[in-house]
Amino acid sequence: MWLPDQEESVWGNLLYDLAFMIGMSIDGNSAELLRDEIAEKLVSYMEKPSTNYSGKYYGSEEETRQPS
Repeated sequence: MWLPDQEESVWGNLLYDLAFMIGMSIDGNSAELLRDEIAEKLVSYMEKPSTNYSGKYYGSEEETRQPS
């Protein structure tokens, strides 16, 4: 979808846009404050997740290998 060296930047931009749109839908007058709060919570959950996800990526090399 994106060049590997640009992927993090693109995801950051998408998350920023999403946070801003959510802030606008909650309170258009305080969208920037809400965006900042959402960003803080996102970083907080990244540092200390509330859920322990496990498994493999769909289509990963391990998953698509044919049995020998």
